[in-house]
Amino acid sequence: MKVGFYLRNQSVSEVDLSQPEKGNPGVGGTQFNFVTLPYYLQKHNPADVTSCIYANVPDHLPESVEHRTVPRAIDAAHRAKEDGCDAFVFRQTESTRSQGLIAALEDLGLKGIAWGHNVPLPLPHMDALASSPAIRRFVVVGRERLDQIRDHALFQKSRCIFNGFDPSPYVPKEKSTNSTPTVAYVGSLIPAKGFHLLAEAWPSVTQRVPEAELVVIGSGRLYDRDAELGKWEIASEEYEQRFRPFLSDQAGNPLPSVNFKGTLGTEKIPLLQKANVGVVNPTGATENCPGSAIEFQAAKAPVVSIAEWGLLDTVKHEETGLLVSQPDPSLIADAIVRLLLNTNEQEEFGAQGLQFVKDTFGQEVICTQWCELFGRVQHDQSPISEPIQRNLFYRDKWLREVLRLLKKAVPRFRDVPPLFATSKRGLVRQFLRRLLPR
Repeated sequence: MKVGFYLRNQSVSEVDLSQPEKGNPGVGGTQFNFVTLPYYLQKHNPADVTSCIYANVPDHLPESVEHRTVPRAIDAAHRAKEDGCDAFVFRQTESTRSQGLIAALEDLGLKGIAWGHNVPLPLPHMDALASSPAIRRFVVVGRERLDQIRDHALFQKSRCIFNGFDPSPYVPKEKSTNSTPTVAYVGSLIPAKGFHLLAEAWPSVTQRVPEAELVVIGSGRLYDRDAELGKWEIASEEYEQRFRPFLSDQAGNPLPSVNFKGTLGTEKIPLLQKANVGVVNPTGATENCPGSAIEFQAAKAPVVSIAEWGLLDTVKHEETGLLVSQPDPSLIADAIVRLLLNTNEQEEFGAQGLQFVKDTFGQEVICTQWCELFGRVQHDQSPISEPIQRNLFYRDKWLREVLRLLKKAVPRFRDVPPLFATSKRGLVRQFLRRLLPR
């Protein structure tokens, strides 16, 4: 089976993505995975799948994977059809929608597989994917996010497959001899990634562990290379003003205990290996399958974050890290201090974290799941059923499943908006309008 992948990479065309096995060189997780999946499919499953990357800029891509230059997604679809691709994997965005990509797939008779790295999508996008016969699958990268869309029609085409990860470059070759208790943060320095909560927690951490050091990997330019930065040149001025009060000395400069590294590529790996604790988005708000949580665990660093969305999939509470119940700086500080002061727990969580990454996110494991999906799409077979596996009462998951079953059984309820697109009160109104006579 031949599969085309559309890679929108004009904004990171200068970044070298030719050697995925060395780790993420400093781009967003979505772009990185649109390179790593075809690369590892070619490496582990060449008899099952032949991959071709259709990219805006063909430079710095793996030599082992066939690739073509295309200006837009719709051009990629036409070229994939000419090249004999059986399926076309893409990310649904406002750009692909405005280009009419879904309609083009229908006209071409090409089987579309939408890869949802940030779910839920805007409702019009979800509706378009659900209603099109060309869209055979919607792949979600987190189980909690998949459960969030259970009461939308697109769920019937959906499958959860985590992002694959190669831990080999991250595994420490020997136990770190770093004597300084080190906390590392990896992520974009934007409000959605929650660094301000860690900043607010930091004074409490250093009060109890005075020698602790904070290493910050990332900046406000991770997703936008042209973004304007503030006084410290690490985030927008507006966002810096939000966290500078907690991390400044009397002169207004960063505290000696805080080291801002900016956006790093694979050179960040030694810093992760030296970290005693890794902190990932303490809000959890936008997370689907947070790669930074996987990276820390592969480097044997226990993770501190919040029990929300993708963190519930990528961190095992009290086994590979600690997930606090609320986005509360005091709780974050307590979790960090607990791990910094307990070296035995650090080692235990670290070892379990690495094994968890290998078993759950290893590239061979993930490629096998994708090959199974491609095979079912090729033979026009129905998606594998995705029952609720855990956390039944998280974010009204049980209610979403009830709504799904009700919509399936009673046609007049099928146009009721899903819970993620309305409030519970609005949902009740919608149902009452259909139940009660005028």
